[in-house]
Amino acid sequence: MARRALRTVHVDTVAGWGGGQVQALMLARGLAERGHGAVLVCQPHSTLAERAAAAEIPVVPLRVRHSADPLALLALLRLFRRLAPDVVHLHTATAHTLGAPAARRARVPAVVASRRTAFPPNRSRLNRLRYTRWVDRVVAVSGGARDALLQAGVPAGQVTVIHSAVDCRECRPADRSRARLELGLPQRVPIVGAVGRLAPDKGHHLLLEAAGRISETYRDVLFLICGDGAQAAALRRQAHDAGLGDRVHFLGHLDDVRPVLAALDVFVLPSLQEGLGVALLEAMAMARPAVASRVGGIPDALEHDVTGLLAPPGDAQALADAILSLLANPDSRSRMAAAARARVMAHFTPEAMVAHTEALYFGLLERSGA
Repeated sequence: MARRALRTVHVDTVAGWGGGQVQALMLARGLAERGHGAVLVCQPHSTLAERAAAAEIPVVPLRVRHSADPLALLALLRLFRRLAPDVVHLHTATAHTLGAPAARRARVPAVVASRRTAFPPNRSRLNRLRYTRWVDRVVAVSGGARDALLQAGVPAGQVTVIHSAVDCRECRPADRSRARLELGLPQRVPIVGAVGRLAPDKGHHLLLEAAGRISETYRDVLFLICGDGAQAAALRRQAHDAGLGDRVHFLGHLDDVRPVLAALDVFVLPSLQEGLGVALLEAMAMARPAVASRVGGIPDALEHDVTGLLAPPGDAQALADAILSLLANPDSRSRMAAAARARVMAHFTPEAMVAHTEALYFGLLERSGA
């Protein structure tokens, strides 16, 4: 069909700021740059709302309390009828549950939901409706996320893989010494770091177990953990009880993690499950050598012994061994770091993500005759 300007509405119900919100804003901004209309519906006063407004993306604030919020569902129905979009894109699980039936009731021509996790949804009747009848397509951010959907019984023809992206113009190699100086970190000690929500599935407890073993070889090594979440207190206790109190620095939530990534010798993503991992892509784009779990969509980005090292999920000893291997081999770190940035620039750019999503929208509209 002829490429015309599309009217798109994007719904994200998360109040905080994470990889999913990065991707939603990146997509809306990219679509606007390609001449399409893009409106973001998100929680009032959220970071996403503020950053979208700063990027001159129209924002509709909507308070969503939970996935069964009848007032939010009614507000979405009214909004879709008023805006009459060609496509509604639902970026979170709650947005999917509320927005999909509202979009169908409003007769929106194409409804798309994103799936960013790599664990299978349960086979409930509600999920059968959510992933088949209520949406035209589910976008999986990786092969691992797609496989989880197929495992749950979602038809293969209902799923399209479009990788998450990172802007290599914003995430680019930076001088490590300068970054350490600005952060007040020592210049001549190994520094290992992780970025992500502090939750059990992110595996930070495994990194702390590995830290104790690594410290036996590198007595001056530092570990930086960026992020906040429900496990923060438990992880601090674990570090203290293991005698790592002066080795592990919990930095909390940072709006911009690039200075921390620039200061690292090794980036670690020890997740027990992961759709893809935006923080991993950011570290790779900044040419930081990485160790990550061989789980979910991580192997889509990280090729073992080429762009980094993969370790079995849940294995603290294997994680420690991989980190030690990189710390002991500067040449390997340099080789993998360069290959990592090249891979992101070739396969995980905003331009590719936006172009693939735009093509999906037009394909769905062509099928619907809209």
